[in-house]
Amino acid sequence: MDNNSELNNNVTPGVANQPTNGTQELPIVDPTAVNTNTNTAPSPTSQAPLTPSVSNPTENGPIQIEEKPVDPNFVDRTTNPGVIGNIAPTKAEDPNGLVNENLKKVEVQYTPPSKGKTVALIMFFIFLILFVIFLPEVTTLVDKLLGKNQEEVAQKITTGKLVCEFSTNTANLDKDYKLIFGFSNNKLEKLNYTTTTKGDPSLDAETMDDLANRCKMLKEFTSSVTGVNVTCDYSEGKLVENQDFDYASLDTEGLDSAYTEAGGTNPQYTNGQDMDSIEKNMNASGYTCKRQNN
Repeated sequence: MDNNSELNNNVTPGVANQPTNGTQELPIVDPTAVNTNTNTAPSPTSQAPLTPSVSNPTENGPIQIEEKPVDPNFVDRTTNPGVIGNIAPTKAEDPNGLVNENLKKVEVQYTPPSKGKTVALIMFFIFLILFVIFLPEVTTLVDKLLGKNQEEVAQKITTGKLVCEFSTNTANLDKDYKLIFGFSNNKLEKLNYTTTTKGDPSLDAETMDDLANRCKMLKEFTSSVTGVNVTCDYSEGKLVENQDFDYASLDTEGLDSAYTEAGGTNPQYTNGQDMDSIEKNMNASGYTCKRQNN
């Protein structure tokens, strides 16, 4: 056996051959060798401690150790059974506690209204009811205070004429009434009474003729009575009867007799009669009246 084979036999497995010339060299570690010394203490670092995790050994490879970081917030239930995970048990709370507390505050803070406020409120409602009931009177009083009524009295016509009109319809005839009252200082003096009758010239000819004859008869009986003048205007299907009264010179006894004989209707007004009363009665009868200057 030569020298080379002898040298190879003297090589220690896992360690490189050292030269024999007396010079010391650093050993060369085989990377496939397994270090069985597991008692070496790890060097302290700022990181969290590592928990060893051993993987399953394989048939062809060595056992590999994997280190994982430990959660610093983890709590072991075996050492502290009162803690579940990282959440400590809390005291049970009453859900109605806050409501009850608020109700207590409301009861403490509530103060009933004073008698003065209650009386004032009652008086206000009474005043409101009375105001609604007597609203027309209140309006009249306010108008008087503002001088509205005085202005209307100042504008009221006391010397002039009062024109009143009214219309009526029957089955065959249409009648229009127009009365013009002449007055001075709000006292009646004269009256012009006009009645216009309209009908069918053929169907209502007999009726219209009868009305025209009555008008002519009234004209004849009143022709001798002072203070009255009657005229009749009859055309085909239309009759206009006009009566003028001058109450200052009217013979009332002769007028009543003439109307009785002729079958007419006496207006029955007198000289100096109050115009406010006449106007009120005419409006109540359905006439539309308006005062005008002469």
